Parts: sequence; C-alpha cells; structure tokens
Amino acid sequence: MTLNARDRRQNIQLLKQEHYDLIIMGGGITGAGIALDAASRGMKVALLEREDFASGASGRSTKMIHGGLRYLKKFQIKNVMQTGKERATLYENGPHVIRREKMLIPFYRGGSFGRLTTSIGLKVYDYLAGVQKDERRQIYRREEVLKKIPQLKAEGLRGAAEYVEYRTDDARLTLEIIKRAVEMGAHCFNYLEAQSFNYDPHGYVEAVVAKDRMTQNTYLVEGDIVLNATGAWAYDFSPEAIVDGMEVRYIKGAHLVFDQKDFPLEDALFFDTEDNKQMVCAIPRGDKTYVGVSSSLYEGKLETPAVSTTDQARLLTLINQFLPALNLTTESIESSWAGVTSIVIDKHNTGKKGQKSLLKITGDGLVTVTTGKLTGYRELAESVVDEIVAKLGSEKGKTFGACQTMTLPISGGDVGGSEGFAQFIEKAVEAGIAANLTEEEARQLALIYGSNIDLLFNIAKTASPEEMQGLPLPLYLQLRYALESESLLRPSDFFIRRTGMLYFDIAQMMQYQVEVVRFMARYFSWSIEQIKHYNSELEMALYQATHPVEDDRVVKLTQKEQDLAAAPVIEEVVEDPVNQDREK
Repeated sequence: MTLNARDRRQNIQLLKQEHYDLIIMGGGITGAGIALDAASRGMKVALLEREDFASGASGRSTKMIHGGLRYLKKFQIKNVMQTGKERATLYENGPHVIRREKMLIPFYRGGSFGRLTTSIGLKVYDYLAGVQKDERRQIYRREEVLKKIPQLKAEGLRGAAEYVEYRTDDARLTLEIIKRAVEMGAHCFNYLEAQSFNYDPHGYVEAVVAKDRMTQNTYLVEGDIVLNATGAWAYDFSPEAIVDGMEVRYIKGAHLVFDQKDFPLEDALFFDTEDNKQMVCAIPRGDKTYVGVSSSLYEGKLETPAVSTTDQARLLTLINQFLPALNLTTESIESSWAGVTSIVIDKHNTGKKGQKSLLKITGDGLVTVTTGKLTGYRELAESVVDEIVAKLGSEKGKTFGACQTMTLPISGGDVGGSEGFAQFIEKAVEAGIAANLTEEEARQLALIYGSNIDLLFNIAKTASPEEMQGLPLPLYLQLRYALESESLLRPSDFFIRRTGMLYFDIAQMMQYQVEVVRFMARYFSWSIEQIKHYNSELEMALYQATHPVEDDRVVKLTQKEQDLAAAPVIEEVVEDPVNQDREK
C-alpha cells in the first residue's frame, strides 16, 4: 500500500483480506517505532490511529532529543550512557528531522547550577554519552555570556556552560517512521478508530473492530497479537494494565512561541526553575523562539489540552526573570501548544518505582505499552518486538529475525548519514533550482524532506499557475506531497503536523488557509458542507493556538511526579499469570 490519500478507500480494504501478525493501536511515536521494527523483521503489521498520526503527545512535546544530562544530575549513570548513545543512532538514521542545537546553561550565584560542578558534570556527561569532540562542552566567563546574550540578567551571573542537544520536529519524526514502516510492508491508517475487540472461545483478543472516521464504515481487523500503544488513552483500553497499588495521573506540558524580533536567540537556553526544579528551555527555530515546558497535573479532556492563562503567566514570569530586558507580555505570544502524557505512581507512597514505560500483557492477551519518550522510542520498540517475537514463536510457531532498526534510516533519511547530509543538501539545492525553485526555497525543502525531496522536485517541474491555484510554489509542493505520500486528509493536519505552520509560521498559514482548503476540496471533491466543516475545524485550531483557556488553579507537581515525568524508559515486562496458561 501507499500513503496516497486518494488510495485510502482501496487500501483500507486490505484490512479485510489479511490476518496480521501484529495489530497496533496508536499512531504516536511508540506505535510508529514498534510498527517499523516489526515490519523490518518481516511481520505483517497493521497500525490504527483514531486521529491523525502524532496528534497526541508525540506532536506536542518540547521537540528535543535529549542526551541524558538531567539524569546525570541524579547520578543515573546508566541512563546517561543509554540516552546519549541512542540519540546518536537516531541522528544517523534521520538527520533531516533532527538538528544539533547548542544549549547554554547560565550559572547564577545561589542557583542550582554551579560553575565547577556543572563543568565537571558536563565533562563526565561527554564521556558517558559518547559525545563527539566537536560537540563537547565549553565554559564561558560572565563577560562572554553577556556578549552572546546581552538580554540575560547580569545580576548574580557567574558564567555559563554550553553543550549540544538535538532538536527535532516531533510530528514529522513520527510520520517519517510510519512512512518507512509502510515502505517495508506495514498497513498504517490514520482516522481509523479501534472501538472494541473480538475474542476467541478462550477469551483472548483475536480481532479489533475499527471504524473509519472519514466514511463511518466499520472493519474487522484480525491478528495474532493486538498491541495497545495509545499513550495517555492506554488505560481506557486496558485498565488491568495498572499494577495494584498504582494510580494514573496525567501531566500537561505547555509551550509558548515568540517572534525572534521580540525574543532574539541564537543558542538555546536551559533554566532549572527555582520553585519546582522543572526543565524549561528557550529554543530558536527559524525566525521564532519557543519556550517550554510548564508542567502541571491535568484533569481535562485528553483530546483537547490547551495552554491556560496560568501556564502563560508562569512561563512569562520565568522568561522575564532571566531575561528582563525582553519585557515579554501576553501580547508578545504568537502561538502556543500543550500536550498530555500519563504517569503511574504508587498511590500509597511506599517507594515503589512508578510505571513510566511498561509492557503489560493482560489475561485476555492484549499487550499494552505505556508512554515512552522521543529519545527512547527505537530502543523501546526493539524490546517490545523482541517480546512479540518470543510470544509468536511459543504460541504460533512463527519465526522472525533480530532487530534491524539500529542502522535503518527512516523515510527521507537515505542521505549518507550525518556526515553526508551537508553534501546531500548542496546537490539537492542544484536540483531544486533546476526545478524552478530559488536557492533558499530548495534548501529549506531539502532540509525538511531529506531524500524524499526528489518527489517534490518532480512535482515542481510540471507545476503550472492553474494547478497551483494561488499557492506559492514551495507550499504547493508541500501540500501535493502530503496528499500523495503522507496520508493528509484534513487541512488542519497540514498546518499543524505536516508543516508546523500553526506554531512557527502562523502569518503564512492565515494568508493561505483559504487556498489550501480550496485545493483540498477540489482534490477530494468535497461537498459545501464538508468545506464548511473543515474551515470551522481549522478556525478552531487557530483559535486554540492563540487564545489561552481561563484557569486560575495552579497544580504543582510533587518531586516524585517531576522525576517520573522526566524519567527514561523503564524496561520491564509484567505478564498476567492467567496468560501463562494460554493454549498453544
């Protein structure tokens, strides 16, 4: 199958014809990673996502591939080594969606970061995480720091440390993984909602009843193993996956976006807040700067987390505390987003380790994987699929090979690795100019799409003003490619997850939203009512990104909740005793 939106009705019929080795519910980073790992081993895989791919926390994160520095602060040496090396693997496999980002940590008198301890800590971090020589830490004197960032608070400043983190586009990272899984034979569908299960005579899950939310048609998807990777919704499908004595809590992370004219920044900034020790970063992206994360307990609807007035006030206070010269206000905020993740903690506070990323097999055979991290998605997928392979071997007599994803580029990642990426871009720019793009337009598109850029350039070669329907050429190419290769079904998905324009280029989104809806309406032959619906949906997304919800209640996280929210993947498998007696 392909991810051409026009082929969806034909492709979805495949679900009736196949008996899958593995059915995955959830199209976030965890489900995507598992789909790719399983498909690359030769499994027949189906992935069902009730909304758009990466529409949950996987598209609403701080968009950083962290190397584990925060674990060093808690002396979690193994985690530092694990995350540092894993980050390097992800970068090699997808340099077009992962960027090196210099991160500056200011030292203040009386602050939690000291010059000597941070310098030593970063040196240890460089060694443990296997950091390349050109990325190793540097220490700056006070005067050097103020020269780099003159807006930084001078009072009490003693210097700063600089190290390298990696920034990503989380939604596009997830999408590129899914695209590679499809290239390797997986059947992946967005807007296909798992509604219920069918069971065999022994009470084990053998099929998923799924509803196509675009047509309202229902499908029975049969398979040997059903895996629940629905993130914050995981326990709705499998409440039995919560270990006795544990309790689910939801954490919302809020982020604000500013124009570089209001918040000029070349290198990212890392702040360890004085009140609750949360990690807060200010990160440049193009001509914008975004800040996050402000974390709090969340009790609202999981489908519609929003930045609140409290979130805005908290982040603005922090920014103005460290960069008072900016004098940012709510009027300075261009856009915003919030995401929700789940943690499971010991409700009796007995000291048990909380469930952060746990594989649980319940008595009905349903496999549940709770929330993972961007940095650890590949490793988590490997450990989960290893379990699936063992299970299929013992119960079905099926044999599959070892993990392939350590050296497997994601879609768009066939660019010669991180070392060959710069040369790849220069060649792509030449091809883009030959396809009627400017040098800058070709460069920006190549940086986003990597080795898939040829598909966009091929469209450009034959594009005419009549076909473009008022769209500028680069935006037209992105729209055509998203429709033909990325299962784009709704205008809001184009502006939120295919391009990120809702957050990082909201002015251009507002300028061309009518043209995009018009183009998609002709492409899909939408009715007047459908056009009104998608316009309304787009306006709602725009409103939510630019208007905070009223919320005067501040719910701070306990230290234990903060630690779990930032925790690495916990590799643990819990199997229900009933499952051990399953008939072969």
